Amino acid sequence: MKNNYNKLLNLLKNSIVPATGCTEPVAVAYAVARASEELAGKDPISIEVQVDSNIYKNGLMVTIPGTRERGLLAAAAFGFLFGRTERGLRVIEGLRKKDIQKARDLLARNKISVTLNPDFQGIHIEVLLTAESDKVRVITRGSHLNIISVEKTDRYGEFKSNPTAALMDNTVPKESIREYSLADFFEFSNKIAISELGFLNEGVQMNLAIAKEGMKIGSGVGQALVKLVREGLISDNMVTYAQILCAAASEARMGGSSLPVMSTAGSGNHGITAFLTNCAVAEKQNLSNDQLLRSLALTNLITLFIKSYTGTLSAMCGCGVAAGIGASAGVVYLL
Repeated sequence: MKNNYNKLLNLLKNSIVPATGCTEPVAVAYAVARASEELAGKDPISIEVQVDSNIYKNGLMVTIPGTRERGLLAAAAFGFLFGRTERGLRVIEGLRKKDIQKARDLLARNKISVTLNPDFQGIHIEVLLTAESDKVRVITRGSHLNIISVEKTDRYGEFKSNPTAALMDNTVPKESIREYSLADFFEFSNKIAISELGFLNEGVQMNLAIAKEGMKIGSGVGQALVKLVREGLISDNMVTYAQILCAAASEARMGGSSLPVMSTAGSGNHGITAFLTNCAVAEKQNLSNDQLLRSLALTNLITLFIKSYTGTLSAMCGCGVAAGIGASAGVVYLL
């Protein structure tokens, strides 16, 4: 097993990344931004986006970070105008007031359409960006940033290839984690040098910061739970504290906070569940940071393992069927 420590460590590092905003609108913004890069700022005649059912339902009413704009149409507009693909899941971070107005103006021109394609399975986004003389097709499959094809032709040309036939998901190495057992994950988390897990501290601090911001939402679930604790109606224990942190962070994130979260397995809310549940237990039980980091390693490995079977998006909320199970294992480890 020792020879595989580096492999598991790389799996963790590749799957735990910062993200700003809900990852489904971000995935649309990323694909549109990639198409926009090909046209180098040319004015669009149309931006046509087709998505699968999960991308559609998850992104339909989510607020874009730093704005009051919601949904996939807005995500496409921001991606076209201001997206920078080198930022990954933070592709449309740092929007200013004048940027928001420019996106509103583009949306008002009715050049963007987003439709649900019932034939798309799993994560599937297709963007067709048409300008006066050129058009570009970008296809994302398998995971949020996994662009499998970028094709450019003249406006009336045909796209020749069939890239969906050669699907390859290079973002999350789903299959390789299945080589390991729960015992392997436990051994790794218990024995890996603690210095190798230091990168997880960034996730702790990042997700605690957005939870703190979420506590400012007066009508939020986090604040409601705090009020119930103060009134003596529910206990001030590690269970309640975990609920408070996770609710506050998720509400801030889905409500348009410009703060990033540390995601896991392609989901910001998975990252919130995984990190903050363990943080709450470690704080309430006065456990060391080393113990917390080891529990987070175990939590995230189990989450990734489950997601390798359910897919990046699942019919049941992955915070319950994946990150919740991973977090439960991390809590057992801590206790």
